[in-house]
Amino acid sequence: MMKAHLSGMGFAAIFGFSFVFSKTVLGFLTPFGLLSIRFTLAWLLLEGLRRMKWIHVSISKKTLRLAMKVVIAQPLLYFTFENIGLSMVPSSLAGVLIALIPLLTLLFQSMSMKSNINFYQLVWMCLSLSGVILLTLLNTNPSSGSASLLGILLMIGAVISAAMFNLFSKTTTQHMSVMTLTYLMMMSGSLGFSVLHGLEVFTQGTHLHVVVLSSNMTLLFPLVYLGFVASVGGFFLVNYTLSQISSAQASVYANLATVVSVIVGVVFLSESFGWWHALASALVIIGVKNSVQTSSS
Repeated sequence: MMKAHLSGMGFAAIFGFSFVFSKTVLGFLTPFGLLSIRFTLAWLLLEGLRRMKWIHVSISKKTLRLAMKVVIAQPLLYFTFENIGLSMVPSSLAGVLIALIPLLTLLFQSMSMKSNINFYQLVWMCLSLSGVILLTLLNTNPSSGSASLLGILLMIGAVISAAMFNLFSKTTTQHMSVMTLTYLMMMSGSLGFSVLHGLEVFTQGTHLHVVVLSSNMTLLFPLVYLGFVASVGGFFLVNYTLSQISSAQASVYANLATVVSVIVGVVFLSESFGWWHALASALVIIGVKNSVQTSSS
């Protein structure tokens, strides 16, 4: 059980760093161009390891059928909804909506298991949520614009997709290995987002991602991090955590990624950090810690 909680903290740290690298790369690549390269690098890494027999991946009609609902929810629907939605809503609103994923996961888990929601766990989750909202507002430009209804609906779609993924991954990893599921997620992301990037290039006249990358080799390290570490490492840890503890427990660790991203911004980007940031971070950490402990008891 301790390994599962360390895994939860691990993927939170990895995703916290990925925010900074994504922001850097998106200054040069389109959103779907980034996702195409990111998941293609991830798939190539796992395929290389599979061919060298360093990892075991079991692909059959059964595993493909079982994994179908997982890969549709995450990465395909989640990242598609999020990428398009982020261009239509202020980052503050997007951050608040994304922070609802653990609560929605808890609700869906309760509905699927036909069990009552633990009141104290809900309280601690709300405390963590309040910290995430405060951190999001503190790090958002007040003049970031207004939100469109379509943008809000797309972000809600992303939240629902992520919550459903948490449930689907939990049940699917009872029938296949975590590595196999992670491999299929990376493969579907590579194929799906490469198609979407092709449509993006065709309809908008943007440059193909490999053309942009060839003239900006400084993007290589951020892309390797996003592909190898965030996609392969991060999602492997997510799937492992979900296979060991409840979906609601695992999902609440994602809130720690916001705290990590703030710390990374302060240390590496010289962003400001005041006592309000410290208070918000404390709310997130206390909420996550006690939510996990409450649901474990």
